[in-house]
Parts: sequence; structure tokens; C-alpha cells
Amino acid sequence: MSSKKQKNKKNSSIQNKPQKTNEIKETPKNDQEELEEIEELIEERAKKQELFKEEKKEDFSKTKEKQEDFSKTLKIKTTSRVSKNRDLYLEDFSVTKQQQFDFGDLDNTLDMSFVDKKPRKVKKSKVETKEKKPIKAPRKYKAFIVIELILILISGFLNIMLYEESEKYQVKIKSLQEEKQNSTFEIKNMLLGDSITFYYNVYKYFKDESIVKSAVSGYTTKDIIDNYNSLVESYHPQNIILLIGTNDIAKGFTEEETLENIDTIVKKVKQSKATIMIQSVYPIDEENESYGDENRTNEKIESLNKKLKEYCEDEEITYIDVYSHLINDEGVLKSEYTSDGLHVSDKAYEVITAILKKYIVK
Repeated sequence: MSSKKQKNKKNSSIQNKPQKTNEIKETPKNDQEELEEIEELIEERAKKQELFKEEKKEDFSKTKEKQEDFSKTLKIKTTSRVSKNRDLYLEDFSVTKQQQFDFGDLDNTLDMSFVDKKPRKVKKSKVETKEKKPIKAPRKYKAFIVIELILILISGFLNIMLYEESEKYQVKIKSLQEEKQNSTFEIKNMLLGDSITFYYNVYKYFKDESIVKSAVSGYTTKDIIDNYNSLVESYHPQNIILLIGTNDIAKGFTEEETLENIDTIVKKVKQSKATIMIQSVYPIDEENESYGDENRTNEKIESLNKKLKEYCEDEEITYIDVYSHLINDEGVLKSEYTSDGLHVSDKAYEVITAILKKYIVK
């Protein structure tokens, strides 16, 4: 029994290590029984291998038959679309990679390492693995952004204020338009003339009256005609008080030329259905040191005023005599009423205001 156990151990070692034939050579020559048993085992092993090969060949033949049957069914069932790619379906499935394996080199121990292999790890690219860091704006740009936001807020606030003001302005315009529809005249009274009217503070002396002044320093009667639309028509006044003529004398206009121009102005005013009144030309102080116009004299002014008065009587126009209220006993402009001999002072305007208030439309 002990010898049999030893034989079994040797047989197991031979099965585990079939390639080490040197161990068989090293067995004692006199032990014939052991050699016979080993030869029997080798013969049995060879028979098993042959049986295994035959079984495999039978299995391969069966699979080949199945594949041929499958290819036949594919040929029958193919459609017109599949027929275009018939080579793909008629591929020879008779031989596979496993069937091409050389079983002569088959070893008892099969390599099953492919079963234990772990799935392949996909390496992420460095570009994907790197996290995108948020771009931080420099401090300078942050300061600019803050300033821009402040400016936007200020502009928005100003736009709101302007919008409110524009709404108020639109309301005023609507009210003025309604008043204009109700009445044919926009302004009740207008003072029209040259520099003497230009320096007249009508808003100071006529607080309770509806009045405006339309005058330009140095204007003559011809200038009034040439600029009548901008001076008069744009305001559409109801009553006009005209003071003009002193610059006509200074620039060498004849009395006839001045009267013709005044007549043209009067006709234009009457066409607009407004009324017109004409003031006398104001006196000057020829003895004043600041005054140096030799062409303009009180004598010429008095002569023009007489013809103006006659013209107003013929045309049934109101003539307002201011000249006689501004002169002294010598017949010249009072010194307290002027600083340069031509233009009048505030004291003179007080006197003029008292006279004109009688002719203002209320």
C-alpha cells in the first residue's frame, strides 16, 4: 500500500509537470513496475487527448453545418437593399479564430487570465482634466466698471428728471394751444423798436400787464420791415406800440423815407388785424460829453415828430407824445434822464411807463 501511495504521488507530480521528463529518467532502473504504470498513464493521456480532438472536430463540423444552413437562409431572405451588400452576408463563417487554434500545443493548464482582467481605464486628456479657472478682472478694470455703473445710475436719474420736466412742458404747451384756439392773439401788448426799447425793463415796470418787447439795438425803420416776421409775426400780438426813427436820422434817412417805411409797417400790422400806436422820437442831450453824433439833433427830431403826428391823424392812429415829458426848459433831454445823451435812465423809464400804461390793453 505504501508503494502505491508513493506511485500516486509521483503520478500527480508528473501530471502537474508533464514537461519535466528528466525526473522519469532519474527513477531506479530495477523498479519495472513503476515504469510500466507511468507508461500506462502516458498512453491513457494520449488517448484522452485524441478523444478530445475528435470531439472538438465533431463540434466544429456541426457548427460549420449550422453556419452553412444560416448562410442559405440569408440568401433566401435577402431583399433588394440587402442584395447590394451580399458579400457581407455571404462571408465565410466556416472558420473562426478558435477553430484555427493548433490543439497539438494544447496544455493541461488553460490560461484564464483574460477573465480576471479588469476593464481598460480610459485616460482622460490633460486638457479635459484641467479645470477651467475663472478669469479674474484686474483691479483697474474693476474701478472702471464701478465708475461706469455710477455714471449709468446718474444718467438714468437725469433722464427721469428730464422726462418729468418734459411732461410738465407738454402740459404747458397744450394749455397755450387751447388758449390760442380760444383767442386769435397770443400776446396782448408789444413794444417794438430800437435800442431805447431794447434796454427798457418792461417786466419790472409792467408786472400785472401782458406785454413783451421786440427790439434790436441800432435798428432803423427799414430793419423793422426786413425782419418783420421774426420781430412781430412770431409773437402774434394784439396791440403794438412803435418807437422808431432816431437811427434813421443818424444814418441820413430823409423824413419822406422814414414816413414811407412807417406806413409799410402800419399796413403789415393792419393785415394781421392788430392795432398799432406810434410814439414820438425821444429827445437827446447834445451838450452831454459822451454824445458825439452831429447828424442827429433835437431840431431834426422835432421836425420828424410833427410829421409823424400828422400821419397818425390822417391814418386815425394813436400818437403818443413822450418827447415833451422828457425835455427841460431849454428843449433838450434832461441830464438826470440820460448818461450818454441818447439812451434814457431808469428815472426816464418811470416817466415813460406812467405815460404808456394809459395805452396798454389789459
